[in-house]
Amino acid sequence: MQRNIGEEAKAKLQNAHDLILKDFQVHYRIPQLSKIVDLDEPTLKYGFKQLYGQGPFKFLTIARLEQAANLLKETDLPIAQIARKCGYNHATNMTAAFRRQFNVLPSDLRKKAIA
Repeated sequence: MQRNIGEEAKAKLQNAHDLILKDFQVHYRIPQLSKIVDLDEPTLKYGFKQLYGQGPFKFLTIARLEQAANLLKETDLPIAQIARKCGYNHATNMTAAFRRQFNVLPSDLRKKAIA
């Protein structure tokens, strides 16, 4: 059974969405994010998935990886620096997530972008 999301909750979910996108280096936990936007945790998780097609953590992960892909294509920054800019403490963590998401290594994507 699908729940209806009210306008007030939608505005709070939009705030959560914007907060996540504001700084990829910040990893908000669900309890922390729910307090910041003043929504209970189940409503945050359910509503976020209804509005954006995935939960907050998955949304953050994909946004980080898409940003990394853009930086790989558009800059010559080292992969380790791109990883840090996108919220990863270690380039190996970003590389593994990148490969899972896009089925290509960051270095290979950069080579294709240059060619």
